[in-house]
Amino acid sequence: GFTGGYGPVEYRTIFPTRTIPFLLSGKPIFAHAPPTSFLSDFLRQNKCALLVDQPEPELVHAELLRLAADPNLQCQLVAAAQVTARQFHGPRVAAQLKELLGATQV
Repeated sequence: GFTGGYGPVEYRTIFPTRTIPFLLSGKPIFAHAPPTSFLSDFLRQNKCALLVDQPEPELVHAELLRLAADPNLQCQLVAAAQVTARQFHGPRVAAQLKELLGATQV
């Protein structure tokens, strides 16, 4: 949401852990988040969700209807989400961490 118990820094940096299961779900993702949030940036960059980054309920409603009526958009979002989810695959993350740690040793 756009209002709640979080401060501005939290809204800019939060990444909900449920994002990864959503990416893997095989269903199109619809997100409603502030435009300057990390989540919005991530979803926008990866083109893996239909993102509404404005608080207007009418816009949310219109975009939900658009998503429901557009099977091509649904397929595009699901395909992009599946690709995006790969960056969280355990062995890949472990290899990246190992490389990073190896690069920082003196």
